[in-house]
Formats: sequence, C-alpha cells, structure tokens
Amino acid sequence: GTIENVCVGSAPIAGVDASACRVTTIVTEAAQIRVAKSATPATVPAGGTITYTLAVINDGPSSATDVSITDTLPAGVTLISVDGGGTFTCPAVAPVVCTAASLPVGSYAITIVARAPAQPGTIENVCVGTADLASVDVSACRTTTIVTEAPALVAVKSGPASVMVGDRIDWTIRVTVAGNEPISDVLLIDSLQEGLTDAEVSSESLTCSINEAMRIACEAKSLPVGEYEIAVSANAPKTPGFVLNLCVVTALTGTTDDSECRAETGVLRGEPPPTTGPATPVPTLSVWALLMLSILLLAIAGPSVVRSKQRKSQ
Repeated sequence: GTIENVCVGSAPIAGVDASACRVTTIVTEAAQIRVAKSATPATVPAGGTITYTLAVINDGPSSATDVSITDTLPAGVTLISVDGGGTFTCPAVAPVVCTAASLPVGSYAITIVARAPAQPGTIENVCVGTADLASVDVSACRTTTIVTEAPALVAVKSGPASVMVGDRIDWTIRVTVAGNEPISDVLLIDSLQEGLTDAEVSSESLTCSINEAMRIACEAKSLPVGEYEIAVSANAPKTPGFVLNLCVVTALTGTTDDSECRAETGVLRGEPPPTTGPATPVPTLSVWALLMLSILLLAIAGPSVVRSKQRKSQ
C-alpha cells in the first residue's frame, strides 16, 4: 500500500509553513517463504540410509534476509551429510541449521543424508524456519518414514575333512539373507592360507575376484532375501599339515554373522589308505559233506594201511 506522513507547525509571533512537511511511502509485500520436505525411501530397513530433501521457495515479491532453516533429526537417526546447494551454509552437525544471508525470489534445495535407527518403528521429521521481515511457512516440512526390521546375513563354509598333498580342495560358502528387505553393499573376504596354489572362485549372484596375494573378494550391491553360493577351490600344499580357511562378511545395512564361515582340512602324505569293506566269507562244508569226505579218505588210505601192517609182521 501507500502511506503519507505530514506535519503541522505553529509559533506565537511567526508563521510556520508546513506545506513541504509531507512524505509518501510505498509499502510492498514482504517476502513469502515456503519449505516443503520429502524423504526417500518411504520404507527403510533398520540402519538403512534416508535422504531428506528440503525445498525452500521464496515466492517474493522481494528477497528475504537472514533466513534460517533448522531440522532436528528424530531420535536414533544419525546424520551422515548435508548439502546446502551453494545457497545455504549448513554445518554437518546435528541439529542441522542452514542459513542464508540473502535469499532472492526462487527455489532452492537442501539435502540431508542420515542413517535410520537400529530398531524398527515409525519416525517423523519436521523443521522450523525464520527470516528477517518475511514469513516462513513450514506446514509442509514434515515427513513420516517406516523403519522395518533389518535383514540378517549368515555365511557358512564347508569343505573336505582331509585331502592328499597336492590334491584339489573344494569349499562351498553358503550365504543366507533373512528378513523383509534386501541387504545392501555386501562384501565377503576370504584370504587363502599360504601354500595353497591355483585358486579359483565363482558365484552366480556375487561379483568375485582374486588377487596375487590369494585374497578373494565377493561383492553385491544388494542381496534380496534368499540363499546364495560361492565356490572356492585351490591346490593343497605339497607338505602335510592343516589348512584353515576363514572368511569375514560386512554389509551396509542389516546384521552379518560369519562365525561359521570356516573350514579345516587335513593334508595327508602318501597314498590314501585302501577302502575297507566287509570281510570275504570263507566257504564252509555242511555236516553231510564232511562225513562223505571222511569216508572217501578212509577208503583211499585203507589198503595202504593193511600192506604196511603185513610188511611189519614178516
């Protein structure tokens, strides 16, 4: 609007001319600022990553000064990073306070990346804002995020109890993901023992590689709920002993258990022992067969015995 201000004057013995004591001022609207917030994803596993985007809009008609937007993260949510988009200054500390000395008419963004709580539940995030001689509407600066139970990954390794020196050893690593959500950024490390040679690794679901130090690395950006296998093989050492093979697993989200990701194999010298089986049965004769054999032997030996006795009597 427009406002006018005038004055009057008087004096006992003099006239006062107040015709120029007038001023007109045009009053424009103050800056109108709106703040809207969104959160992605809407559902996140415990310990997962949430990205909050704050859209700060100055509808004008003038620039706003000394603008401040404060986002106090919910309990259990951990700040990872914050980006003021080049307009706002946002120290990476909680609570997040982003400031701008001047905010011209237009739209701006603040991005906050945080880690969800470790326990399932529902979290709400709101913000507040202030500005010098401007209104700040934060009614849309509110989000609700559902935190689900974190996925759990278990890795179990199996292999032969013993092999001969130089023989091939084959291990199988079974990876099981349980829960309601995929597990992200999985990394499995299997450092093979010194003395093993010609190692190989393969998997249909994880990307695996092996370096010159016999260190196997298997990765997956995301593993849905289910079971997966990793096949590892190597030539046994050329000297007798034991081969202890261990692996460790990490993931960005969820929990991991690699306590059973171990296998011990004995390496034996020489040829393997012969396979033992049931004893071969010895043929036996029946009672009647033994009786007939005795009669036959007596019939054969009888005349020889009689002749021997006759020679002795002469």
